[in-house]
Amino acid sequence: MTMAPKTKGSVEAFKALARSMHFSNESCEWFAREASAGQTQTTCKLIGVEQEVRI
Repeated sequence: MTMAPKTKGSVEAFKALARSMHFSNESCEWFAREASAGQTQTTCKLIGVEQEVRI
């Protein structure tokens, strides 16, 4: 699987969207169905880092 390179604009867009989100159960269930194991692991790490920052 080839990953597309990240641009500064795409990173900034991700950051803006991530800061605005409070995920619903429906969205979490969709992600659990659709995401690969690697995507799920990386997302869990992201949430863990965010929780550490908030402490």
